[in-house]
Amino acid sequence: MYKICQTEQSSRRQEQIKDTFLSMLAFQNYEEITISALCAEARIPRKTFYRYFDSKRDIFLLAIDLLMIEFETWNNAYTSRFRPQTTEKEIEKIICFFLEKKQFFDIVKQNHLSILFFQRVLDQAISEHINLRFVCSDSTTKQQRLSMIFSVTGLLSLLWDWHQGGCKESPGELARMITPMLTVPPLMPAPGRITCDYADSPPAGSDIL
Repeated sequence: MYKICQTEQSSRRQEQIKDTFLSMLAFQNYEEITISALCAEARIPRKTFYRYFDSKRDIFLLAIDLLMIEFETWNNAYTSRFRPQTTEKEIEKIICFFLEKKQFFDIVKQNHLSILFFQRVLDQAISEHINLRFVCSDSTTKQQRLSMIFSVTGLLSLLWDWHQGGCKESPGELARMITPMLTVPPLMPAPGRITCDYADSPPAGSDIL
């Protein structure tokens, strides 16, 4: 866990440690970075690090949480200024935010932290009820939760694939391709005709993300 700071001074120190860690991740492997090396780079004693974090994993979780807070603030400000929004424009807006944070996602990719990132974002989206207009709201709590899981994981997977491919399409082009996937029910195979490219498990070395 990381500390929830109560003062501006402690928040600045915590963010300093987080920023130092992210800058190190741009050039070093996550597994290779030690707490001692991080403290030396941030010019803080080890006891100061443990005042704010239990482990370096907690620094990465803080970075994700702050990113989510930034998105929610940005999303609410944008929505209040430009209502009403079509689903396509809503998705394009999210893609633009993702693109602005490309450097962070480069770090996630380089250090094989995508699974941790996906899980944290999904947990935060569900627990904090992130406002996504294309997620069904006129339904039961269970349906809302399932809709949120489907929409967030689907959108994140598509954005991740776009990032992996070098972000070749513009946000508008990608939004036009994604929108039908999130708004039109998918075609399901007829009963008894479901097929799979492999019997029980993916090929060795494959990466579902």
